[in-house]
Amino acid sequence: MAFYIRNDIAVNTQTALQYTDGISDILGLYIKTKKLLIINLYRQPNDKAGSHRLMDVEFRNALGIIAAILTSFKSPTSDKILTWDFTLSHAIWLSGDTRTGATSDEQAMIEDLKDLASE
Repeated sequence: MAFYIRNDIAVNTQTALQYTDGISDILGLYIKTKKLLIINLYRQPNDKAGSHRLMDVEFRNALGIIAAILTSFKSPTSDKILTWDFTLSHAIWLSGDTRTGATSDEQAMIEDLKDLASE
């Protein structure tokens, strides 16, 4: 995972968060001059035949780590941008609902995301 940042901004940027559990990866950067925290969460697609199966408990742990760093950068000291690639194909993002066919883990992960968004 990587962020591309202009050179004049990069000199004032520090790593605020770096985490991996082998299935999900998180990278957070804080740009001091902009008072901006950027966090990206990548979750590998489920591969039932392989070893890349993310259950709700692991996803909830990753979101907990993000929630903790967001709390430590409380407004008005900084703006925050959270980006992600969750590969949750049954999510209806605008409404926060799930499509038919979602597993119980996928439904729980979508609920976990809604909980984080409401904090």
